[in-house]
Amino acid sequence: MNINFDMETDSDDLTEVEYSKKGLELWFNNKPEESEEFFKLRLDSTPIFASYSFVVCMNSIIAYDIERINVAQNLLKELEQKCTLNNGWLSSIRTKWFNSGTPKRSLAKNMEDQIIAADAYMNQAILTFFTQDFSGLMKGSWLLRKAWKIYQSTYSQIYNKYVELFDNEILKPPQPQNYHPVITRTTSQYVCTAKPHFVLKSTSQNDSSNNYVTKTNEALNCDQPNETNIFSAQLDANSTSFSSHSSNTTKSDKNTLRLDLKSQQNGFMSQGPLTCPEKITRSDSIGSFNVPCTYSEVLSVSASNLVFSSLAIRKHVGGPWFPLSCDEKITHTLSCRNIKPDEVKRLMGAIAFGYGIFQLSASLLPNHLLKLINFLGFESNRSVGISSLMYCRLSPDMRSTLASIALLWFYTFGSQMFKNEDGYSESDINAASLILDECKNNFPGSAIFQFFQGRVERMKANTKAAVDSYNYAFQFAAQKELKLLCLQEVAWCKMVQLDFSDSAYRFNELRQICSYSKAFYAYLTAICQGAQANFANLEFFKKEIFQLIRSTSRKDTQIIKFLHHRINVFPNDADDHQNSFYWKYLVYEVLYLWNALGNVSYSQLDQIIADCTASNEIAEEPMIGIKKLILGSALTSQRRFQSAVIACKDCIKERQKRADYEHITVFAHYELAMLLVQCSKDYKDDAKKLLQDALVYKNYDLENRLVVNIQKELKKLN
Repeated sequence: MNINFDMETDSDDLTEVEYSKKGLELWFNNKPEESEEFFKLRLDSTPIFASYSFVVCMNSIIAYDIERINVAQNLLKELEQKCTLNNGWLSSIRTKWFNSGTPKRSLAKNMEDQIIAADAYMNQAILTFFTQDFSGLMKGSWLLRKAWKIYQSTYSQIYNKYVELFDNEILKPPQPQNYHPVITRTTSQYVCTAKPHFVLKSTSQNDSSNNYVTKTNEALNCDQPNETNIFSAQLDANSTSFSSHSSNTTKSDKNTLRLDLKSQQNGFMSQGPLTCPEKITRSDSIGSFNVPCTYSEVLSVSASNLVFSSLAIRKHVGGPWFPLSCDEKITHTLSCRNIKPDEVKRLMGAIAFGYGIFQLSASLLPNHLLKLINFLGFESNRSVGISSLMYCRLSPDMRSTLASIALLWFYTFGSQMFKNEDGYSESDINAASLILDECKNNFPGSAIFQFFQGRVERMKANTKAAVDSYNYAFQFAAQKELKLLCLQEVAWCKMVQLDFSDSAYRFNELRQICSYSKAFYAYLTAICQGAQANFANLEFFKKEIFQLIRSTSRKDTQIIKFLHHRINVFPNDADDHQNSFYWKYLVYEVLYLWNALGNVSYSQLDQIIADCTASNEIAEEPMIGIKKLILGSALTSQRRFQSAVIACKDCIKERQKRADYEHITVFAHYELAMLLVQCSKDYKDDAKKLLQDALVYKNYDLENRLVVNIQKELKKLN
């Protein structure tokens, strides 16, 4: 693959970040192979190598090819080794003892290597989960834990520096959980974290031997005033010790004084955040600090020699711990002047990507898994995850476009997986639309952004515009797998439009082409053909679905369980179930269970309601109660709540003492509870009772998703 000559010559003048962003732009603009070749020109750079690994990982995930996944895994391991050699303890020992000739790396480079290493761990974990076995699950979980520990520690460190430099900016990254600002003193400014009961001031150098400690006459307000004496006594002791040994201090002692906090468990670290109203500036002529004159009595001490070690404090508060060469180096130098403000901004955007992905992904898990996640040390805050990714996508870092894709996936797919009602929230639609509008300039013909545009149109129930966007993405997509995703979405759109003939044709294409979900596509093809009164191939599809289920290695997934229960609805001979209503109800059931009824237009909802109110003499029902459940949901979508309540009650009555297809009973309980809450707050107790009864049922279709919604609603009602 030949790279454009102009691009190749111009790339020599680009920085690592600019080069990486240019390579990613190639990938997003439908040129995945050109993107890989472009990155290969400068793989000696670790950030560019990291961007190259992102591209290879995305290609392997989209292709879902084992060989490509293995190549990506090996590439990520190589990237991890690069970061370890640059920033690990072995590099530190080699430099210290063997005096290697390599120049000392900057703080920004060291921190960037830490972030890249965490990204490598996270991507390895994602690819490992594709093995779909227990060993892969365990290994992936361990890799995620390693990544999270680095993200958590590095995010807090960079955030401290960011707040120090850009505290007045409107757009800020979210504050980390259990945030403890680090206390540092530099020669240019005083940064502290709590309201002090003391002030430091220095006299001239000639009086340095007579330093003493006093409290201010007018102490500042403090959240915990009864602990003032503890901190003052501790400071007094340290100051006395410092004065007595001032004549014997070494050169390093003159720059650092650590406060030992082990004996004061309820001392300094238990107080509220310290604040310093004004900066303390150094007067180079006398080698001391000039303190504002607003304080009546002040402490006279050689403050230029007093520095609180952030690492020593971190040990006592139980903060994340890493090897000396990685964590201690960064913690000691965070307040140094050798890192530029622009670098801090970019690094903040870089770390916000992985940090946000973790927070957002964990927040989508069921409650019983969230307890395990929290026990393992992960955090799960959805708003923090979204805010972090929002900050990243507006940052100058190369991961900004990846953050946009992650947010688009969440707003168009992820949030819908755990929604409580049909349809989509207006906030999700607006957020996704805003991101797409901002990305149009840089990626005008991008197939992947057109794919998400189609998804947004589908969320708006603008199915025709959605099909147009999917067709555009299908035409210009470079990857076969992205074309298949577009084909799948078009098939679903046709089913939402109740165009059974076209949807059957497209699902049949997917059944023949795709190497995954073949059984599900076969089922969708069969019910769509039956809904248009084509009963010729139903027996064939029954046998094929049964064989595909038997041959799959994972028989415990929600989809496989669902299909296993649906085999019984297929005919045993050619004369069985030759009734189009029978198969229409199965199509409507899929639309309901996959939250697609909210996309059906008002006129098409009328058709569904008419089919569900047809008499049993002409309309054969595949499962007792399914008509009433779908009727209630369709009426709810039309906001005919009273009629919907009656339909759900009828469904529950019909399902009494029936043990088959229990998902109908549970979903009817859930729908009725939501309707009662919608109608009046007076029915709150009745709704709560219905939800509690629904939790009694086990092992029904799509149980995991519904349990999450039920528990969420019970929390609201409580």
